[in-house]
Order: sequence, then C-alpha cells, then structure tokens
Amino acid sequence: GRLDESLAAYQRSLEQRRALSAEDPASAEARRDVAVTEQNVCAVHLLLGQHGGALPLCEAALATYAQLHAADPSNAQGRTDVATGARSAAEALGARGDTERALAVLEQGIAALRPLLEAEPDNVRTRAEMARMLAQHTTIALSARRPAPHAAEAVALLALLRDAGAAQPADLELLARLAPALRRPQRVGLQPLDILAAHVADDLQRQIRAAAFSQRARLDHVALALQLARQLRLTGAGEHPERLFRLAVHQVDDAE
Repeated sequence: GRLDESLAAYQRSLEQRRALSAEDPASAEARRDVAVTEQNVCAVHLLLGQHGGALPLCEAALATYAQLHAADPSNAQGRTDVATGARSAAEALGARGDTERALAVLEQGIAALRPLLEAEPDNVRTRAEMARMLAQHTTIALSARRPAPHAAEAVALLALLRDAGAAQPADLELLARLAPALRRPQRVGLQPLDILAAHVADDLQRQIRAAAFSQRARLDHVALALQLARQLRLTGAGEHPERLFRLAVHQVDDAE
C-alpha cells in the first residue's frame, strides 16, 4: 500500500543522505538531514507496526540530535529536535514493553524543551510539543502502574491548547483520558499539582484582565480551578487553594 511505498522512498532518501554526510562528516546540517530521514523511516515503521525495524532508526536519530544539541545548546531547533526524537524513540520502546527506557528518553526530551517553554510560555507550538510529550510520559507511566509526575502539567497545557483553539482531536482525547489522574494525588504528587495550580491561576488572571475567552471556556476553567483547589486542600498545600477559590469566584461573578 501507500505506507510501503512511503517506506521505500524514505529508505532511498536515507541512503542518499548518508552518502552525502559521509562526504562531509563535519557538516552539522548533513548529519541533521540523516537524523530527520531516519526519524521519518522510523515513523513509517511504527505506522506499519514494525517496532523492531523502527527502534534502531529512532535511537540513531535521537543520538544525533543529542550530539548536535550538546555542540550548540543555544540553538532552539536543536532542542526541539531532541524533543521530537525522544517522542518517536519512546513510542518504539513503549511498543516493545521497555517502559524504563521509554520514560528515560522522554525525560531527556522534556529537559531539552523546558528552557524554550520557560523563555516563551505563550508560544503555542512549544506548548503543544511539551503538552504532547508530557502526556505521552504520563500515559506510559500510568499504563505500567508507575507514578506519573507530569500528569498535572500535561493536563494544564492540554487545557490551555483547548482554550486557545489550538488543540487537535488527539489532544482533546488525551485531555479527557488523563484528567482523572489528578484525582489520584498519591500517583501525581504535590509538586505537579502546584505547577498546575500556578498555570490555572495565571490563566484565570489573564482572562480577568483581557476578558478574551468565551464564557464557556471561562466556566470550564472555574470548574478546574475549584476541583484543583479542593484537591490541594486535601494535600495540605499552602497559598494556592485560597488564591484559586478567590479567582474562581471572581470569574463566576463576571459570567453572571
């Protein structure tokens, strides 16, 4: 079928790019071209369910991305490459049941992308990439009955994508599936809840100042804020519960 044709085309392209890179092994651009093509071949293997064929290519691409990033850590594209490479490698590892390595490579991607999100928290593309990577980590962890330390932040970022109209159907599906994890504090932990509280509170404050969100979106945030505030009270958190309750009440008053 078409996937088989795509696989053959990408494999031919990979052979050509490897030959070009061999002619100039010092070229970072040529090395990145090889890694990108390896990741494309890996992606098709994954779509075909050929996890054994996918894994070596995914790992090779990620290794190259990591080397290029280490050589030029200020390059934003290099950080994004590590993140996307980590997601592909983790998918292949997860499909083979290697949970430990899948979670480890996702942590590698999260660490690479984190500075970009902190520098530009409103960058929708970076926010989406981080949301999907955190959600992937959470899904793998929960399916293996492991602690899911990124659950709260994943839900927060997915909710922000939804409210900004930037969520894809798969993002909404992830949000619906992962949100219940917040009701299990022993699995999520207090620190990620604090992160989520800060995201929700800051977003509510932006809505109050700008009145830029629809009434439905604002009320959705109120519901999330109240649920989170109750959860934080149960876990003995500090200032966040009162702050969230206060902001939620303000929003309800404005909506009426």
